[in-house]
Amino acid sequence: MSEVYKLRDYGVQLWLGRLENHDFLWFATSDLNATATTWPILHNYALTYAIYQYSYAIYKGYRPKYDYDLDQMQAYALASYNPQAGRTRLTHNAIDEVTLRTDAVIGSTGKATPARFNTPKLGHRVCLTPVMQKVTSRNVDRARRGFDVFLFTWDGFCPPSVFRLGKKGCPMRVDWQLIEDTEARIPGNEFSPCHAVNPRDIMLSEQESVVSYYPAIIPPHLLYVEARLRGEWAVLLPGGRWVHVPRRIVGRWRPPLSSQT
Repeated sequence: MSEVYKLRDYGVQLWLGRLENHDFLWFATSDLNATATTWPILHNYALTYAIYQYSYAIYKGYRPKYDYDLDQMQAYALASYNPQAGRTRLTHNAIDEVTLRTDAVIGSTGKATPARFNTPKLGHRVCLTPVMQKVTSRNVDRARRGFDVFLFTWDGFCPPSVFRLGKKGCPMRVDWQLIEDTEARIPGNEFSPCHAVNPRDIMLSEQESVVSYYPAIIPPHLLYVEARLRGEWAVLLPGGRWVHVPRRIVGRWRPPLSSQT
């Protein structure tokens, strides 16, 4: 029989949040031919940074330091995916001018730019449509538009109900619910988490634990959507839904093998 660990015995709490974006949420999941598209999937690294409000005023170096940054936080979110989220295409002027002007611009030499620069170059941004409890149309099912976000916290961290996310700092509103008496175990059979899975959160190798998935190529790296796992730690919620427990959280009661020998 699989071992069972109560998260509260190790100071860990599991939260379920219902997230709504109160403005057009935009980040370039893909950018091709002046069209930047936001996919309806939220990377868990982006969520963790935003929820913990962790950012750099000035960053030294050229490569991100995700492992170092995440070790400084007392929270870790799981990726969220909702293919039914609403999307809106916004058209803008993508001309190569800082001011985005389409008339003849007088440069430092006192001469106007060539006429070919006067024609607008239309670009598009596909954003996630705002969802607000009191504003969203009654004909829209709000339960299908927002995102469910699972968040692990420890050391007394309490997640904020308001934060910003995306390139333009879209305001996000979350209603959090603490899930009581959560227990982590390794299911005896294969299971499918009710959320997208970050491959860097898996304890075992991909060959040992990942049965099937389809990839979502989203920066900073891909996610596993509708994954099927085995031999991984998980929490069983009421209703039969499984929540995968990342290796970062499992390490709080089960240190890596290298530290046990």
